[in-house]
Amino acid sequence: MTGSTREQKLYCWDCLLFGADSGSWARDGYSDLGSLSKSAHRHQNGSGHLRATIRLKTFGDTRIELQLDEQQHRDVIAHNEKVKRNRGILKRLINCVVYFGKQELPF
Repeated sequence: MTGSTREQKLYCWDCLLFGADSGSWARDGYSDLGSLSKSAHRHQNGSGHLRATIRLKTFGDTRIELQLDEQQHRDVIAHNEKVKRNRGILKRLINCVVYFGKQELPF
């Protein structure tokens, strides 16, 4: 929480910097000190505040979305390699069945 002495209002620092929604804690400021505790607790548990807090905590670090994309890319590559290996095995088995069929040999 931060405040403005000129406007005599309180602001949420996280939402002021990284908030996407323009709630009273980020845009207008909060001035009702009678219900400050209840309003601050309600704001702290809101989804907009939580998103802004996560953005502030991860600011300057590697972005989570990029790390997830890299992991997903590695998973896709591993899956494709497994599919390629299984297709090779299946191809050999089919060739064996075709050979036995042409030669009229039992399994």
